[in-house]
Amino acid sequence: MDLKNTIVKNLNKNKEKELEILSIFDNAVRTDTLPILQIQNMPLILEPGEVPHWYSPAVLSQEKEFLTGYGIGTNIMGVGVGGGKANKQRKIGKSDGGGLTLTNKRLIFDGGYGAINYSLPDIVSIYETKKNISISNKLINKIHIYEVDHPNIWATYIKMAINKYHQTVNPTQKKYCKNCGAALSQSSAFCTSCGFQL
Repeated sequence: MDLKNTIVKNLNKNKEKELEILSIFDNAVRTDTLPILQIQNMPLILEPGEVPHWYSPAVLSQEKEFLTGYGIGTNIMGVGVGGGKANKQRKIGKSDGGGLTLTNKRLIFDGGYGAINYSLPDIVSIYETKKNISISNKLINKIHIYEVDHPNIWATYIKMAINKYHQTVNPTQKKYCKNCGAALSQSSAFCTSCGFQL
């Protein structure tokens, strides 16, 4: 009986959490206002004026290149003779796990192998599926695929944040990284994309 009660309690907690997330999302879309998170012991260092809007655990998958092929060779009277063929192929595979955080200035993946920062104005496309969101960036020539809870909510929030970023930033207030060209806030001492000291 105790196991059954525990399972029922956990299911009820999960339903309550789902309803809360959907309620927050509904309110955000209806009022065109992103939620503001209060995160205790946040592992990320935010810039002055940067506000966290959404967070969830995420698994990063990305396209990787690998070579397949064959070769043969022999030595005839001291001269090497041979040949071969190789094909370059691309495959999408899981590469890291961590957390995905959306702020009013950037989207940050903080993984076990490092962080990936997307400045909001540099994001050029967002696609969602039932389990993933795919993001491409002006500066990174790869599509990053993130397995997240509620990808439709993530895609909507990212699009809202990009629209709000473009509404609030005055072009004369923008500062750009001399190393990679990423748009930065005036108060930035380091580039959020490449880490270059300004």
